[in-house]
Amino acid sequence: MKLSQHDFEAIMQQACGSSPLTLASFPGNAGDHLITMSSLTALEKLGLKVRLALPGARLDDTAKDGTLLVAGGGNLVPLYNDVAELIQRMKGACQRLIVLPHTIAGHEPLLRELPDNTLIFCREQTSFNYVSQQAEAQTYLCDDMVFYGDMSVFRESNLPLTWLRELLAAPGAKGLNRRKYLQAKGRLLASWFSRKLGKGRIRDGHFFRTDRESAGKPIPSDNCDASVVFDYGQASLERVRESARDFVNYIDQFDIVRTDRLHVCIAAARLGKTVYFSGGSYHKCRSVYENSIANQFHNVIWT
Repeated sequence: MKLSQHDFEAIMQQACGSSPLTLASFPGNAGDHLITMSSLTALEKLGLKVRLALPGARLDDTAKDGTLLVAGGGNLVPLYNDVAELIQRMKGACQRLIVLPHTIAGHEPLLRELPDNTLIFCREQTSFNYVSQQAEAQTYLCDDMVFYGDMSVFRESNLPLTWLRELLAAPGAKGLNRRKYLQAKGRLLASWFSRKLGKGRIRDGHFFRTDRESAGKPIPSDNCDASVVFDYGQASLERVRESARDFVNYIDQFDIVRTDRLHVCIAAARLGKTVYFSGGSYHKCRSVYENSIANQFHNVIWT
């Protein structure tokens, strides 16, 4: 049975208690940064104090005496190894391991080795059924963390001025692909001004993925793979927050969103856009749509 948000929060409060909490993120894109920021806001709302460990952090020193939260996403599948390697390294080094809402496939030996006090949250039925068969861990079905996070934290007044200030500061920024960053900020400003100057005009945007999870369909010439475009890296929490904020605010400039990116769809749905959503190379999008979107967001149409 799928957990309500209230039930999810109750389980997290009981499981985490007063234990030191570390949220481990992993290499990803702007959609993953949105998951990270949504997780932080949702957990902090529960009064839980969480330390964010960005990729490369020495988790052994910070999480061994407490609970390690593995950031949610779609990384625990055969296409990727980042989360599997993290869990393999940490499953015996921390007091408790909690995998936040994930799509999960493969990695059978690892799932079978997990201690029975491990909590695994699955964000769709297919993963839940699979993990329930493979692992002794406590397994739950719930929604993706972006459904639980506070979207209002990404809405700021005078955003164009903020973007201009960030553009001017870019030459001195560390750990940043400056050319990509400048192009992203330019796209944001152009889209914002186009929106303001074209009041009353319906804006229709294409947000299809261009990586190995693509279904291989033709990509429209005006496509923006926002998850890639607004990925500013993970050099700091501030950079992750900025990436998630710009990702959400670019989507917000459109009335109609067409995408096969899961977190473009979720963000757009929560922003009240009309969304035409399609699947990628495996079941993730369709399964999350059926679990969390179909009966709750009538502005989202599966195509």
